[in-house]
Amino acid sequence: MNGKLTTCVIVCLGVLLSSGVSGAQSEPEPAFSLGEVVVSGKRPGVEDIGITTEMSSKDIEATGSKTLAEALRFAPGITVTRGAKNEPEISIHGFGTEKSLFLIDGIPYYETYYGKLNLDQIPTEMISKIEISKNAPSVLYGANTQIAVVNVVTKKGTEDPSFNFTQEIGENDTYRTVLSHGNQVGNVNYWLSYSRRETEGWRMSDDYDPAKAQPRRPFMGDPIITEDGGFRNNADLEQDSFWGRIGITPTQDSEYFLSMHMLDAEKGIPYQTDEYKVFTQRGDDPAFSNFARFGEYQDWGLDLSGKQKVLPWLTLRGKLFYHEHTDDYISYSNPDLDEELAKSTYEDSYTGGSLIADIDPVDWYTGHFSVHYKQDTHEDRDATYLPFNESKSYTGSIGTEHEFFTHYGLTAVIGASYDWFEVTDAEKTVFTEDYILAPHTNLCMILGSGSPAMQWYRLRM
Repeated sequence: MNGKLTTCVIVCLGVLLSSGVSGAQSEPEPAFSLGEVVVSGKRPGVEDIGITTEMSSKDIEATGSKTLAEALRFAPGITVTRGAKNEPEISIHGFGTEKSLFLIDGIPYYETYYGKLNLDQIPTEMISKIEISKNAPSVLYGANTQIAVVNVVTKKGTEDPSFNFTQEIGENDTYRTVLSHGNQVGNVNYWLSYSRRETEGWRMSDDYDPAKAQPRRPFMGDPIITEDGGFRNNADLEQDSFWGRIGITPTQDSEYFLSMHMLDAEKGIPYQTDEYKVFTQRGDDPAFSNFARFGEYQDWGLDLSGKQKVLPWLTLRGKLFYHEHTDDYISYSNPDLDEELAKSTYEDSYTGGSLIADIDPVDWYTGHFSVHYKQDTHEDRDATYLPFNESKSYTGSIGTEHEFFTHYGLTAVIGASYDWFEVTDAEKTVFTEDYILAPHTNLCMILGSGSPAMQWYRLRM
């Protein structure tokens, strides 16, 4: 087992200045209380040590943002760009998305292979607030918090039923529909949201001057124009998403919620305008091209959250989750997308849970103990004639954090954690130079279109 000892000893000496705030303030959107990992209190604590930013639903609405990616463009210290696959890339202090922990209601959301979350799939209508903690995140978040933690806290139902409907229509068959409803009936609370987005592409600048894209290698072809202006080529999107939650609050000291989400999309990947790549199948090397689109892009998951006050000074908070992701990346030989070269597939899943114990025995002290554990599974194949290669890993974290308060407005926070990461399986399909190899464990005969018969075996690393 590969272990990494991460020790965080933080001593914060701050002065709490209590001052009255006058003037009318708008009522905040009802937030899902179990979505917070570090619960803010009346006294300064660990959330006041690092650089902490909070964007409310009112702040997000004022920006006109439609997705989480768009909203984060207005958060200080965060840069949002677009990647090669037309997915948002987040940079915090110069580090990429995979170096930060992205949570939705305290539960990690990501694609296991790249460690990123497609922030375009999170509609802002479901967000109550966004909590961003940089530099010194609490050890209660668990592993993978090197740079920052971004926690999206969603809305919940209220005693007064809420109904929201949004319809937006634009050019080039662009439209967006959002419906949401929430309510509190007795001790049962629920919240539902459905959204659909569709577009054939966005308009480019009127002064765009088409230029020929160069092939990455001479054998790939001649220079060609991949984008001629007007509406962006291969930038279409068709996406349906559903988010829901139902829970029960038996007493003031306990609450339990089940959350679910589903996403189904098909989308194009706009071409590069300066360069293109087309690798046809050669021997055991599968074909690949950046003239491509996602023929299938699906996510779904179930999350269980709960809180129980066991003793007057002891509260337990726990989460269990299971998420799946599947996508098909289809490569074509040219920008007309009339000749399919290959279809590569990713199938990801992760499951895990966390438990946090909060102790509050005296006025001048609060303690926390946390345990996080999850399993990541990734399967991929570069073409349909190849078998799936599977990788499996485990990530765990044990942490403790303690806050000490004084009558002088000073606060001391001390925390430490032990995190570990272990890879148990890593498979790769291997061929000989003549594409024939003696059997080793699993043996299979596969026929590729227009290719010779080949034997393969699993290589474990």
